[in-house]
Order: sequence, then C-alpha cells, then structure tokens
Amino acid sequence: MRSLLVLQSLAIVAASQSTIAPTDVPADANRTPDALPLDFLRGVPAPTYSTIEGALSQDIPYASATAIAVASAEQAATPLSVFPAVTTVPINAAGEDISAATPTNAPERRDVEQNLEKRTACEVYPTVSNFYSIQTSGGVASFKADPTISSIASQATAPAGYFENFKNLPAANSAYGYLGYTVVEEYDTAACAVKCTEKEGCLAFNIFFERDPSVEPGTGCENPDPLVVIKCSFWGSALDKTTATNDGQWRAGFQVAIAGSNAYTSDAIAKPISGWDEPLKLNNAILNAPLRDCANTWTYMGYKLFNEGPYDVALCAAACDAQNEYNIAHPPTNGDNLALCAAFGTYQLTQNTKSGSKVLGQMCTMYTSAWDAQYAVNKVSYDDGIGANYTYSLSYFYSKNDRQPICSADLDYLASNGADFCTSFISYTPGVTRTVQSTTTPAVSTIYSTTTVRSTTTVFTTTVTQTVTAAIAKRDLDARTVAGAAIATPASITNWPASRISAACSKVATGSATATSIITAVAPLTTSFTTVTGYSTVLAATTSTSTAPAAPNMYTNGGFETGTLSSWTYDSGSGNTGGISSQTHHNGAYAFEFKKKSGTAEQYGGISQAFSTGLKKGKRYTYSFWAKHADANPSARCSVYWQGILGQGWWTGGVVITTVYASDWTRYSGTFTMPTNWDASGMYVSVSYCTGGDTANPGSFFMDDLYVAEVA
Repeated sequence: MRSLLVLQSLAIVAASQSTIAPTDVPADANRTPDALPLDFLRGVPAPTYSTIEGALSQDIPYASATAIAVASAEQAATPLSVFPAVTTVPINAAGEDISAATPTNAPERRDVEQNLEKRTACEVYPTVSNFYSIQTSGGVASFKADPTISSIASQATAPAGYFENFKNLPAANSAYGYLGYTVVEEYDTAACAVKCTEKEGCLAFNIFFERDPSVEPGTGCENPDPLVVIKCSFWGSALDKTTATNDGQWRAGFQVAIAGSNAYTSDAIAKPISGWDEPLKLNNAILNAPLRDCANTWTYMGYKLFNEGPYDVALCAAACDAQNEYNIAHPPTNGDNLALCAAFGTYQLTQNTKSGSKVLGQMCTMYTSAWDAQYAVNKVSYDDGIGANYTYSLSYFYSKNDRQPICSADLDYLASNGADFCTSFISYTPGVTRTVQSTTTPAVSTIYSTTTVRSTTTVFTTTVTQTVTAAIAKRDLDARTVAGAAIATPASITNWPASRISAACSKVATGSATATSIITAVAPLTTSFTTVTGYSTVLAATTSTSTAPAAPNMYTNGGFETGTLSSWTYDSGSGNTGGISSQTHHNGAYAFEFKKKSGTAEQYGGISQAFSTGLKKGKRYTYSFWAKHADANPSARCSVYWQGILGQGWWTGGVVITTVYASDWTRYSGTFTMPTNWDASGMYVSVSYCTGGDTANPGSFFMDDLYVAEVA
C-alpha cells in the first residue's frame, strides 16, 4: 500500500505545482531561506560529556538502528510544515494552520555520563605499565616538553583507512559525539584504529599521553605522585586543531596534563545509504540553493539539528523519509504544494567565538530537488549580535533519483512528443462514465449503454463492481486495445526510474473517446438507472537501455582542437594572456589557457563566441565544461561566469557562476534560463576574480570541452 501512496504523491507533485513564474517572488519572501537559523542557534547548548577518571576504559554505546528510529519518530511528531522562503505556503496540512505549526525547538543540554559511585579520597588507581619510561619526577612543564613523548607522537603515521588531523599537540579533544576511551600500553595508532572501526558510530580517535594521579586526589593526598598513561579516546565526529581544547585540569592539588596528542579521522564518514545516490562531497561549504526547483516549487523545506550522539548521515535520511510519509498522509487540503524531500544536506556545525570553538551538532537541511556543487558557496556565517561565526565540516549532499520533481519542461516535452509512449507505458485506461437503463418487460429487451472517456489528471487505482440481478445476459463490447505495442522511450527520460516516469505520464496520457455496448435481456429486469465513474491504471514498469543523444553543441571549436582560438574572441581587462595550450588538455590535443600574473590579487579575462541562432528569451539551456586550476596554493580560486552577449555589454541578471579551486581536471555542469524580455547573440565565458593563489608562481587556469545547448 505504501508504494501506491508514493506513486500517487509523485503524480500529485507533478499536477499541483504553483503556476507562479520563477521570477515572480513575493516582496516579503526570504531570499536566502537555507541560510543558518541564527536566532535558533543562539539557544543551542554545546554538547557536554563526562569521563570516568582512574579507570582503564569507558564505553559510551551507540546503536544506529535505535537512533534512526528515534529520528524518524521525532520528525513525524514535529514535521516541517511551511516553506521557509514563504511561510504562508504550506508543505502539508499542518502548515495550513499557522498557529498550530510546530517550530524547531532548541535542544536541551544533556551530559553524556554514567551512574558511577564517586571515588573516595586517596583510593588507589589501577597501575599501568610505563612502557616508554617517561620521567614522572618533574612537573607539568617537564612532562609537556618530554622529548621522548614528542618523538613518538611525531613519528606516528596514519593507519589504513584514516587520515591525520593533527600531530603532537599539548591538548586532547573535547569534541562532539564522545564514545569513551581505553588505556593502551603502547602508542599504537593502528591498534586504536581497529578499536574505532569495530565501535559502532566511531568516526575518529585521539591518542595521547596523559599525566594522571596515582590515587584519587583529596583530603590527605591533595597532590599525589604522578603516573603516565596512554589513552585512545573515540569520537563520532571529525577532529581538528579547533577541537583540541582539553589541556588538562586541576583535581584538588594535582594538575592533569596532556602531551603528544595525535588525531585521525576515518575515510568512511559519508557511508552509502540504500536507495540514495552517491553523495556530493562539499567539504567545508554548504548550499545556497535557488528559491524554486524546476517544477516551480519552493525548494528548501527546512532543517533538523541533532545535538547529541555521533555524526550519522543515516539520521538525515530517516528524517527525510519520515517527513515524506507525513506529507503523503497529510497533504494540503487544497491539493497544492505537496512537496517530497528529494535531497538533503548534512554537515557538522561549529560555533566560533573569542572564548573558543564548540561543535553544536549535526545539521540536516531538506530540499525538494537535487542540486549540484556549484551552489555550495556558503563557507561561513556571522552572528554579530553575539560576536560569533559558524563554520562547517563533513559537508555532504545526498539525493534520491525517484523523488526528483517533474519539471515543467519535461511535461511539455512528453505532452508533445511522448503521449503515445505514456499511454503504453502505464497501460492507461481512461475514466469511465457508464449509464445502464432497463425496463420491466416480459419480452426480450435491448438496453443501450454509452461510455464517455474523459481526460484525467492524476493516476490512482480503484475497483468498481457492478451487479445486475437478472437472468443470464449476453454482453457485446466494441473491441478496444488499451495497452499499445512497445514504443521507444523518449530520449529525455531514458534514465528515469519507472515510478517517476509513471507519475509524469499520468499527466499526459489523457484524452477523450466514446464507446457503445448492448445488453440483450432474456428475462424481465427491474427498472433501474445506474451511473458508475471510475479510473484505472496498471503500472507496466519497463527498463530501457537506450541512450539519449546529446543535443548539438552550439559552440564551434568548443574543444579547441583547431589548435587556435578560431571562432572565439579573447579579452582581458587586467592584461592577462589567454591562448591555446598543447601541453595541458582534457580531451584531444588542446585546451584554452588563462595565464595568471604574479603579484596581482585579482585578475580576469574571458572568451566569447556568437551563435548563429543566438540565445532565445525565456529558453532553458544546459552547459558543461572541464576545468583545471593549476596553482601551488590549494586555496587559490577563480570564478567562471557564463553570460549572454547583448551587443552593448554582458547579461548580468541570472548569471551562472562556478567557483573552481586549485584542482585537477573536473567537469562542471548546470542549466540556466534566459530572461523573458530579451535575446542574446552568444555567450561570454569569463575567468574572473582569481584570488588566493601563489603570487610568486601563479600558475594557469585551463578549460576544455565547452558545451552549451538548448534544453528540448
């Protein structure tokens, strides 16, 4: 039954999108709805935890299955109900009553602790081996400067499956998702990695030397003799230097100290989730997505913050699924704006102030559509009211193919080119209005029934049963074939899942027809008049292996394989050289090279080309290119602008911008829609605002295989 509901909802999404033009945005709309909710975050406490002192280990268990179930239940109990961009537009029925809409509440502070009996003063701690014979007779300063500790930590290497976060610091981690610790005899990163990998929820570990008391400090033994232990602490979050804030503490008259602290994080943080596409790795950036998706629905649905437990991408997937179940079960009563969570972003959120940094938790942001990495431009947010900024790490973006919105352009294309295919694909049987009339007569009577097939808008299934109490009757119906023969899949939807094709086809496999049936009665019938209306659809999901041919490239010499800039015009307002490279290229033998200059912070230049057909107003276009940014500084970046040529300047409204950091060859792609009030004669591709590079050895920016085409 649930699969049927999902299919119905996909069809409803296609049917009920707002007719407001994408450029028609209410004056009071929130133009950046997926920006951080700063007011909410001011009330979020930093997660805290408690450690067991004087023990050989501490275990804080995490059960992923239980956490997922809790995340689902919480989302179902407090679902997102209105679109943050326009809060008067409901996501579901709960959003139609603004007073009843449930806001996201700030989490309460919770300590990770266990119920343990407090140790009595002077109670002896378990003895451990001083494997490396570290001197304990000196004070804290001597311990922190111990050359043996420094040498051991500095020579340690990252174990297989982990990468190094920092090395040989005088402080241990105080991060998010604490999972306990264990005392080990040797400084063995591989052994700690094995324990972390085996521990559910563990994503990172911290190994360090700790100066501990030999007995519980207290009355009569305020400053006991020290001993040195090696600890591995386990964490369900990423570690870095900003989280290494635990440099020890005073316990009565004894000072605990840390030295030789190394941290390592697992390579397998963003695990695959069944049914979801491979995630985009956004590193330390988060999305600033467009306001609407391709079906013209407000795309950002809202967020959920997990403030305790390990960072777990499955929690966001569970919340997204639970949100969909609620939306399907409680659609808006007017039938509009039913939205499905088709993608989510997730990241670890850190608040930074003058007093230090603290991880607030794992944020999940939900969207009605997949978006690509070009929109991941937000790397820091500021709250001047409290003197804080927020940064991001472990940022990933997941999407689900069969939940993507059905674009208006796809429906238009199917209506004009795929109606026959859709009728065949879903074995469409139109709605039926049947009138049956009979008369009481002892003789053989003939009853005529007229069937009118009317247009339908939404696929759903039902069973209609009609019973006539009478003697045996013979029924002769006109021959009619509903499910047509196999028809080629339209090129634009060859890669769609069957459920999405069905939802779209339910919008275009419509029509009107008339059929007549005759019932000959051989015995008297009771006079009756019956009208039955029904709809039926049989899903005949098929798999097509055909590949849609790419639309012709509007660029001439888009791969620069003439060995020149023929058909292109190059210019640079900052005096940079631009030309052809035969040494560095993606495909073929040549590429375009923009040579950066030394000693210049910002530089720009670009290539342009006029098209024979131009770019038409209101039309949607797809573009792609390959780029390589060669610079010794990994923070170097250039912005690539795609702009329509107006003849008197450049199109700056709705410009497409892609930021390319220092990297090897990478493909970038996207779409843009021309404004509705003018055409453009061609495209200008600008490499602009190159900053952050190595000014002594500035390197070059390369582009190859440029492509632009109108979306059918």
